[in-house]
Amino acid sequence: MQLLQLVALRLNPRAPLSHATRAAHNIDHQVTVAFARTEQYLRSFLPRYGRLWNTLVRQTDLHLTTSLHVFKLGVNVWLQAEPTQ
Repeated sequence: MQLLQLVALRLNPRAPLSHATRAAHNIDHQVTVAFARTEQYLRSFLPRYGRLWNTLVRQTDLHLTTSLHVFKLGVNVWLQAEPTQ
């Protein structure tokens, strides 16, 4: 089910890489973060949480869990262990 109110917040998936890397298996789960010209936009919702999501995907396998509860618990543990940006 898609919520029409949230369509504007949807980030585009990353384009597939032309070569294999160690992180190639996670590239399908990452999003494209738009280029930010200003510091204000860089810190706004879409770029900030797009970068945070990509970091989560690179560092963990939480995005592959099938339980929302397990995902939330894992993200909370990961965020507490992450240094503040």
